[in-house]
Amino acid sequence: MSNLTLDEAKSMVNADAIDKLKQMVNPKPLLNFDQKVNNDIIMSALCRAVADDVIKMKSLDERLIKLLNSSTNTLSATKVSDILVHLRKTQPNMCCVITLMTADMNTTINEWVFIGNDVYFNDIFEFVIDYFKITPSMVRQKMTTMLKTTIVNNVAQLISRYRSLNTVEEKRTLNISINTVTRLVNMSEALLMAEFKEEN
Repeated sequence: MSNLTLDEAKSMVNADAIDKLKQMVNPKPLLNFDQKVNNDIIMSALCRAVADDVIKMKSLDERLIKLLNSSTNTLSATKVSDILVHLRKTQPNMCCVITLMTADMNTTINEWVFIGNDVYFNDIFEFVIDYFKITPSMVRQKMTTMLKTTIVNNVAQLISRYRSLNTVEEKRTLNISINTVTRLVNMSEALLMAEFKEEN
């Protein structure tokens, strides 16, 4: 075996070689999505982004790996905010895009882009109930075929409560889940989708 000169050794150290060394020293975490059943649209998007390598392994910390391997199937706005803040440390252009589309997927009705701090689903909720002119009585009439009566009543009461509030600050005190918004969109025969991606 011949000795290498310093220049020869330096020429062998390129970005690919360093990445391979990092993979050997820090193997990829084991991810198992088998427990992920009935995910909300954001959890589905998160799992898909990790599986498709949109979210890089270097961006996953122990807490996020634990979440992905757990049976947790919904993400609150606060949790989405925390995840995006963390992901943007290593992938600064990462965002979560929620898109409202017609049922045939030919027309985008609206789109919301979240980058981290201050994630709220209230704006989406308000847009959906205004755009589709959703009332509590409409919810009680249309949703009972799909959902339990208690869920239907909760959604109808949430709309009533939301409509009675005047300021953005007051409205943000109400905890709106993406599942609630998705149910209203489905009831209105439209589609709500989520995607984690790099902003341009």
